[in-house]
Amino acid sequence: VLFGTGSTTLLATFYGFPISATHGMIGGLVAIGLATKGAGSIGWSVIVKTCVGWVAAPLVGCVMAALIFLLISSFMRPHRNAAVWSARLQPLWLWLCLSVNIVFIFMKGPKTLSVKPVWKAVLLGSGIGLALVAVIFLVVWLRSKLHFKCADTIFSRRTASPIESHTSMERAELGEIGASHVSEGGAGVGEEGWQEEQQRVSEDAQGADAQRRMSKASCSEGEQQQQQQQ
Repeated sequence: VLFGTGSTTLLATFYGFPISATHGMIGGLVAIGLATKGAGSIGWSVIVKTCVGWVAAPLVGCVMAALIFLLISSFMRPHRNAAVWSARLQPLWLWLCLSVNIVFIFMKGPKTLSVKPVWKAVLLGSGIGLALVAVIFLVVWLRSKLHFKCADTIFSRRTASPIESHTSMERAELGEIGASHVSEGGAGVGEEGWQEEQQRVSEDAQGADAQRRMSKASCSEGEQQQQQQQ
């Protein structure tokens, strides 16, 4: 049976036929039963039910998908802002999908996870689905808050003007100098030293601006003299 299932699945995959390994396994079991004990040993009612399931499953899935699509469309399309409305209904659809999957596991999953009767499985699966939706949206909300906070910090750092950053650096340096003066000669000396250093920095900046202006003026005068000589 395993050899027949494996070889059938391998050949179907090679030639691109959309089959399942379950098809090959059921066919192998039927073949072994016919070869060893005859047609009387086969449970034909189960085989017929299985074949009906193979045909009905795609059709039922198609109908259910169409109904869900129509339901979502009827909720979304009448609204002007469909994107906002879909975002509001997202927790509902997520809860529905999670609950259906969890209930299926409780009903058809391993025996250790089996829950009976059915109403207990539905109730427990719905509660677990609701808890998972709450946890998921809580994590998403916290992540968005942290992301926006980090983005605002980075944006504020990038958009800070060079003058402000330079001024903050100078203030930090002057603060360190004032602290050193305080540690050496007292609070009054630190305050005076901080004011002196601040005045020196401003005088240096003014002197640098004056030198730039003088250099520009000298360059322009030299260019004018060259033009007059020519």
